[in-house]
Amino acid sequence: MVKKIFRNTFLTSLVAVILSVGLILFIFYGYFEEQLVANLKAEGKLLANGVKHAGIEYFENFEPTEGMRITWIDQDGEVLYDSMADISSMDNHSQREEIIEAFEKGEADTIRHSDTLAERTIYYAKLLEDNTVIRISYGYNTMVGVFFSMLQPVLLGMLILSLAVYVVSSYTAKAVVKPINEIDIESGEIQEIKGYDEIKPLLKRIRRQNLQIDTKVRQLKREHERREDFRREFTANVSHELKTPLTSISGISEMMLNGIIKEDDIPEFAGNINKEASRLISLVNDIILISELEGNEQYMQKEEVNIAELAASVIKRLEIPAAKRHVKMSLSVVDRDGKEVNIQEHMPEMTVFGVYNMIEQLIFNLSDNAIKYNKESGSVNIIVTECKKTVKITVEDTGIGIADEDKKSVFERFYRVDKGRSKEVGGTGLGLSIVKHVALYHGGGVHAEDRPGGGTRMIAELPK
Repeated sequence: MVKKIFRNTFLTSLVAVILSVGLILFIFYGYFEEQLVANLKAEGKLLANGVKHAGIEYFENFEPTEGMRITWIDQDGEVLYDSMADISSMDNHSQREEIIEAFEKGEADTIRHSDTLAERTIYYAKLLEDNTVIRISYGYNTMVGVFFSMLQPVLLGMLILSLAVYVVSSYTAKAVVKPINEIDIESGEIQEIKGYDEIKPLLKRIRRQNLQIDTKVRQLKREHERREDFRREFTANVSHELKTPLTSISGISEMMLNGIIKEDDIPEFAGNINKEASRLISLVNDIILISELEGNEQYMQKEEVNIAELAASVIKRLEIPAAKRHVKMSLSVVDRDGKEVNIQEHMPEMTVFGVYNMIEQLIFNLSDNAIKYNKESGSVNIIVTECKKTVKITVEDTGIGIADEDKKSVFERFYRVDKGRSKEVGGTGLGLSIVKHVALYHGGGVHAEDRPGGGTRMIAELPK
C-alpha cells in the first residue's frame, strides 16, 4: 500500500511540477515580449527626438544597446542609416509591414518568426515630422530556443525538484499509511494517535463490521448448538423408535423358537412381526428422506409437477385406508381468479418446478394424517389453489383438531400431540416433519390452523 501511494503521489507531483514549470515559462515569456516592445517604443521615441534635432549626425556618437538594430528610412523607402549594415547594399524598405503601417498610423510594431534560426524579431517603427521613419528591431530566441539555451540549468532544476518530490512523496505515503497500520482491527481504534478525523468513517465501518461478524458468529454458534441438540434428540428418538419394533420382533421370534406359541396362534404372531417390520421399513425410509432433505441433495431431479393431477392420484392411493375409517375424500381445484374448476371435465395444469416424489410424499403425508386423526365417518378435502407466484395445497379434515400450543411443534420430528392416539393409528412420527422439509427444500412453507366448524387445516405453499 505504501509503494502504491508513493508511486501515485510521486508521479502526480512530478507531472504537476513539470506543468508548473512550463506554465511559468510561458507566462514569463509573454511578459518578456511585452516588456521588450515597451522598451523598444521608449527607445524609438528617444531616437526620434534626437534625429529631429540633430539629423543624421545624431548617430555618429550613438551606441545602440547590444542586440538592437536601428534603421532610418526616408519617405520613399530608401535606407538613410543602419547600425549593422552598409546602406548601399540594402534594398528598398517601403513594402515592409511595419513601415507601411507607420506611414499610415504614425507608429507600428510587429513580430516576425524565423523557424530556421528558432528566433523571433520585434520591429518598432515611428514616423517623424519630416516623413522619415525610425525603425528599431531586436532579435531574441523563441520559447523553444530559450528552453534549449537554458537546457542545462532547467534539467538541473528539474532534478532538484524531482528529488524534493521524491522525498515529500515518500514521507506523505508513510504518513498516510501509518495511522491505518496503527488501527486495532478488533476494536477499530487507533492506539496512542489523535487528530486523524479523515479516517473516522473507516473506523466506524470497521466497528460496524466487527459487530456484524460478532453477531454472525453468535448466530452460527447458537445454530450449531441447536443442531447439536436436534442431533442428540433425533438420535435418542430414532433409537427409541427403532428399539420398540425390534424388541417386539425379537420377543415374538424368541417365543416361536422356544415353542411357547401354539401352532394355531403362529399366523397372528407372524402378522405382528410383519406389522413391526413394515413399521421399521417405513421409519428407515423416512429417516433417509429427511437426511436427504436436510443435506439438500443436488442429485434429486426436478421437473414440472402438476399439483392438481398429483393430488388426484394421492386420493386414489388412499381410497382403501379412508374407506376403512369411513372417511370421505374430495378434491377441489381453484384457479387464479378464485373460481372452482370442474375437474370432471378438465384437469387444469397447476405446475411447480420440483421433485415429483417429494411433493407426492408431502400431499400423501398431509392426507394420510388427516385420515388417521379424523373422526369416524368424517371427511378430508384437498384444495389446490393457483396463486400469482405459488401453488397452495390445503388439506382440511373434520378430526380432533390441534391445540394452539401444538400447531408449530407438530412439524418437529417424533412430536406427537396425543401419544395414545398416535400409537393406536401407527406411523413413524416423521410424517409432518417430512412435509416441512419438503416445503422448505422447494423454497416454500407449511403451517397448521383450525378449520371452521372443527378439525384442522394444513396449508403448504410451493413457489411456481
